[in-house]
Amino acid sequence: MIKRLIKVAAQESFTSPSTFIRVANKMGFDGWNELKATFLQELVYFEKNVSDIDLNIPFSRNDSVLSIASKITELKKNTYDDLLELLSYKELTKAVDFLVQKKTNHYLC
Repeated sequence: MIKRLIKVAAQESFTSPSTFIRVANKMGFDGWNELKATFLQELVYFEKNVSDIDLNIPFSRNDSVLSIASKITELKKNTYDDLLELLSYKELTKAVDFLVQKKTNHYLC
């Protein structure tokens, strides 16, 4: 099925199937399957986190001050929720260790 998908995509984009694999590798993926899995995860994420507020133009000239404040607050909450969802304990611990090490090195200089 994957080979068929790549073949159809290649035909539609007037490229060769190997182009898709090379693009996936250039993007840091081990291959097409990994790129596709990551892409599908992103689609699920975006569908789950749909907001009524346009991220590019969150408010209009006609919005009241309270409406603007409310929309900015919602955007900030969504940003923090996204950040927490994307963080892992391992990555967070690694970042803290890095900062502690940098602080220790700073005092040694």
